[in-house]
Amino acid sequence: MKNTLIEYAKTQAVPISFDGSKNPNKIPFMTVHKSKGLQAKAVFLLDVVEDLYGFPCEIENPDIFEPAILSRKRDRYEEERRLFYVAVTRAMNDLIIYTRKDSVSKFIHEIENKVTFYELNN
Repeated sequence: MKNTLIEYAKTQAVPISFDGSKNPNKIPFMTVHKSKGLQAKAVFLLDVVEDLYGFPCEIENPDIFEPAILSRKRDRYEEERRLFYVAVTRAMNDLIIYTRKDSVSKFIHEIENKVTFYELNN
């Protein structure tokens, strides 16, 4: 999704930045970590899905790491929840979350009674 938005911005001559600078003439693209402490009128969250590197992040690991993974899984899940909270609270007016119908994040289900869903078709 990120590359699609970047390409669209380029075709429309919309200036974008990736360095987190507060240039009012550019639309910033940044990670949730870099967005801490910032706010914007509109925020787009991309790839909020239940899979690799989504919210929450589920990384496949060999079985040998299973005991360590189980003991830390809850902590990681809670950290992902905190990051999701940071992400959704950056928006002052509009929050647009992109997810996939076949892999909706658990966190989306937790807020689904507070949001409106729209389906986009190609």
